[in-house]
Amino acid sequence: MKNCIKLLVFSFIVLVSSCASTTSDTSSYVNKKLFSQLKFGETTKSQVKEILGEPSYIDNNPDGRSVFMYDTSSVAISGLVFTKEGVLKKIADFEKN
Repeated sequence: MKNCIKLLVFSFIVLVSSCASTTSDTSSYVNKKLFSQLKFGETTKSQVKEILGEPSYIDNNPDGRSVFMYDTSSVAISGLVFTKEGVLKKIADFEKN
């Protein structure tokens, strides 16, 4: 009976682990090469969205500035900072925890 239970548990573990995905979905990552098309002091928020697509997160500050966050890899994210006028000011890269 104990061997039967062990076999059942082992079979369940094998079945569950075979369903796990081992590949990462890179389709949601923004290609950093596209950033070369962005011009500080010129590129607007709408132009950034046209080039990079919708950001994964948007932070709108009370003073009118905003930050678009884009996933660039499984371990990195880029923050694009915009002025009150909606023009690209700077880009900051961060490691994901």
